[in-house]
Amino acid sequence: MISATHTHQGPGGFWAYQGYALLGGDQFDPRVFEAVVAGITNAVQRANATLTPAALAWGQTSLDGANNNRRRAEQWCLNPEVSCDADGNWTGTGVTPNNQALTVIRVDTA
Repeated sequence: MISATHTHQGPGGFWAYQGYALLGGDQFDPRVFEAVVAGITNAVQRANATLTPAALAWGQTSLDGANNNRRRAEQWCLNPEVSCDADGNWTGTGVTPNNQALTVIRVDTA
């Protein structure tokens, strides 16, 4: 499983798009790109070589009030799936400004 997430501590310099560097990212560095590709490739090959039967379980719950979106409501209201009033305030309907769902995945060997 490959997962994408937002981080300020991940590697930089693997985007070949020059616009990314202009927006504050790192300049493309082929050494970083090759290291990321080699790391992913190595992980997939090692996982494939050690396949074993497993049981998968998952669960989800709501964490009402456990997190807060630091962005202002006006910014959130720019999303087309959000319902806001004429003043740019979230109306309480549509997609919420913060994700309250906690999902956990557990994998155990058989």
